[in-house]
Amino acid sequence: MVRMGFLRDNVWDGARDAENTEELPPTKARLPQWALRPRISEIVPEWCNMPVGIRRRVLTEAMYHGYLKQQQAEVNSFKRDEGMRLPTNIDYSQIRVLSREEMDKLMLIRPDTFGAAKRIDGITPGGILALLRHVQRQPTDQKQQQKQQIHKEQRQRQKLQEQQNEEQSPGTA
Repeated sequence: MVRMGFLRDNVWDGARDAENTEELPPTKARLPQWALRPRISEIVPEWCNMPVGIRRRVLTEAMYHGYLKQQQAEVNSFKRDEGMRLPTNIDYSQIRVLSREEMDKLMLIRPDTFGAAKRIDGITPGGILALLRHVQRQPTDQKQQQKQQIHKEQRQRQKLQEQQNEEQSPGTA
């Protein structure tokens, strides 16, 4: 049996058991699947002429591609949650996972969005996650009431602004 020196016995045994059991030519017998892949230089003939720094960079990016893809998905999720609005009448004391300090700070500051809540000093990622879960668990009718409350507040601000504009403009009767 051909064995690579850099693989531990248990890793080699796992690779040997998982490999394809088809009959292979004697030179390729018992090699793990990854060893049968073509070399980069066979696909890209200029590979050997490239500077070592570039080759290292390409290999590193290829090796971490899956992790980078996952991290980018997390960044996109963070950006999406950043602008998510928090209910105006939320009772932070009902979120049992929050520490007393987190509860007090959230009740004092009353952030409008999750992004604002994330930037409050002393609020942990676990606290933000608990807040997100709490908001997502609210019944649909309660969310509808919150939307109506927001629209009502916006209309009140608009009427107040119109009244202020009327008072400031010269009187026309």
